[in-house]
Amino acid sequence: MERIIVMGGSFNPPTRAHLSLLQNALDALPAQLGVFVPSSQAYVARKMRRQSGKDAMVFSESQRLQFLDALCSEDVRLVVSTCEFGDDGRGHSYDTMKKVQEEYPDSELYFLVGADKLRIIPSWRSQDAFFRDFHFAVTARKGQNPEETIRKHQILRKYADRFCIVPEPEEIEEISSTLLRERLKCGDPAAKELVTPALWEVLEEAL
Repeated sequence: MERIIVMGGSFNPPTRAHLSLLQNALDALPAQLGVFVPSSQAYVARKMRRQSGKDAMVFSESQRLQFLDALCSEDVRLVVSTCEFGDDGRGHSYDTMKKVQEEYPDSELYFLVGADKLRIIPSWRSQDAFFRDFHFAVTARKGQNPEETIRKHQILRKYADRFCIVPEPEEIEEISSTLLRERLKCGDPAAKELVTPALWEVLEEAL
């Protein structure tokens, strides 16, 4: 059965760290396909306003799709699903995974999360259905011990076989969309270092 890793996020804009995280997970599992799922405009706009106020840098759905397409051009294993586009941004991860499953009905899906998110997974809506229907690929930084977190958590340890632990690539530690937006706003040429050449070409056109 084909394995697919799903990576959700705002991708406002994406960085080469997003690319490395998904590629690294694909190699480690191993899996055959990686799917970026960008959040809806409604969700991203609310999130950015909370973080940065009315001056928040918010790229449109079509722009973020172009950015992710540029990232996918780096690796034939990568694609984008726009299944969240156009909604009110109040959906849940389980709903998104079901939509992706409909696109790939015969595949085994893994949801990519950071180890720091493990403790909140049991509070998700439809958590039992999520564990029943899907798996998790968990990225762990140095010093984190997701296996111990899973083992000690009353709910997580019941589903220990649904988790696959993936070490996080070291070279991406200081890269983030927040830092990229800050550099873009002030015209810092170092912004280019946070993205791939193909992504930078598209990003420049969007500014």
